[in-house]
Amino acid sequence: QDTNERQKPNQKRYFQLKNLTVDMDPRVQDVEGDVTGKRTLRSCDVIDTQQTMILEVAFFGSGRRFLCAGGNGVIKVYDSGTYEEVLQFQAHQPPVQAVIALPYRKGRNLVASCNQVQIKLWDIGNQGLMAETQISEEKIKSMSCLESTLITGLFSGKILIFDTYSLQQKQVVEAHASLVLSLDLTTDGKYFCSGSQDQTVKVFETSTGLLEKEYRIPDGTVQSTKFAPDNKTVIFAGTNKLVYIWTCNDQSLPLVIGSHSR
Repeated sequence: QDTNERQKPNQKRYFQLKNLTVDMDPRVQDVEGDVTGKRTLRSCDVIDTQQTMILEVAFFGSGRRFLCAGGNGVIKVYDSGTYEEVLQFQAHQPPVQAVIALPYRKGRNLVASCNQVQIKLWDIGNQGLMAETQISEEKIKSMSCLESTLITGLFSGKILIFDTYSLQQKQVVEAHASLVLSLDLTTDGKYFCSGSQDQTVKVFETSTGLLEKEYRIPDGTVQSTKFAPDNKTVIFAGTNKLVYIWTCNDQSLPLVIGSHSR
């Protein structure tokens, strides 16, 4: 593993790892289709953000900039080409639970962020706060959003649905029996899925909050849920080391893949 130090303008710590070898599951095929237990990456660029820890990262829609949110509540924005730090600001009292870069809209780079009790919408270009809302007597665990809809999952198992740009609450969904660990919206915003500590993944209609589909894993918690681009397939995984691929528009059971050893 060779480390190649490089200096970039306004960037204190930037370096490149070359010929980095990583362990792979022997059942996984590489990009050429050969079964291998090792994979050598050509290079890996590494940036020291000087944060206490990084809880969230996200690219803006154009890919020209990306952001990271630290455990200290600070959000930093970087140029993807030069790795220069473009902007940093104190977004929340720590910890930041989620940060999402919204699609580029009317000349604006917008970011939605939340800690356990507060949601904020930022205009990165003008470095200004556009909207904010406080969650009373509840704590936020997860968040997902599109241009028109923002949803948050709470420790109580409820899901709150907001208008993205005003952060006005539109409805409350009594979704789970325990904290909501993950959320995702379909690309058209018509449906969202959620994964919970109560061992279930569920699909809801966004406009009504009605439950459409539900699946319970035999043990563990559902840590992560994502819709495929077809808006019909949900991939989810949890603490039982398995990955599930679920086609929600029919009655079939999810395809289960043995994924991680620990």
